Amino acid sequence: MLAGLLTVTVAAGPVLMGAGPAAAAPADRFAATGQAQLAVTPGEVGAIASVISAAFTAYRTFTAGSLSVEDATRQILNAIYSAKVEVMARIDAVAAAQARACAQDAVLDFENFDSYSRDSQEAFAMAARSCVNLIDSLLATGPDKAAADQLGFALLAVGPIMLIVRSRIGVSNTSMIPVLIRSTQAVITQLTPTCNSRILEGRTQWFCRVYGDHTGGYDTSLSLAQRTATGRTSRPVAQRSLPILQTL
Repeated sequence: MLAGLLTVTVAAGPVLMGAGPAAAAPADRFAATGQAQLAVTPGEVGAIASVISAAFTAYRTFTAGSLSVEDATRQILNAIYSAKVEVMARIDAVAAAQARACAQDAVLDFENFDSYSRDSQEAFAMAARSCVNLIDSLLATGPDKAAADQLGFALLAVGPIMLIVRSRIGVSNTSMIPVLIRSTQAVITQLTPTCNSRILEGRTQWFCRVYGDHTGGYDTSLSLAQRTATGRTSRPVAQRSLPILQTL
């Protein structure tokens, strides 16, 4: 028998919505169109998280002097392209047209960077920087969670590309690393699940929800309910990437 119900926000952060099986979130406007609800599995998100963290790690290895800029470029390209289908599927789902287009260009054209003229390389690097700044500004407006989710995938795909191509043309990333850190933190915060607990037959059970059908529970483990709820969002990708960015 249900003995009690407690609603909590599991981690600090703005833009949090109520959660629970019956909670209808008016902010989930993209869910109605299907734009941000394209099928994705936790395994696909895990693959994206692995390749993006590998790409950022390659850049960190370059900055530490243990990898040439050319070798770092190849490692970043190989990492991202090893899950290119999964990465592009998430970028293609971004509702903000300008952010979607610039992220598509960065990922799809990155493999051609070495064949570009110097002027074209500089233009590519500037476009990648502008793309990261655009996504950062969109996240700063506090979009609904469906939009923040897809912006997170785009941001973290473009991020390592932007860093390495700017290094290739001899431009410092001192000003851009804080932007990546801030926007990655925003993804984590805005996709923080809200969780309900209930007491059933003397045991606490947890139900967590990020938005739409991104839910988890009822589980006796709060951390499991959280991970299940966020497992198909860009939050795990951001969580894997942030510690690396913070060491740059």
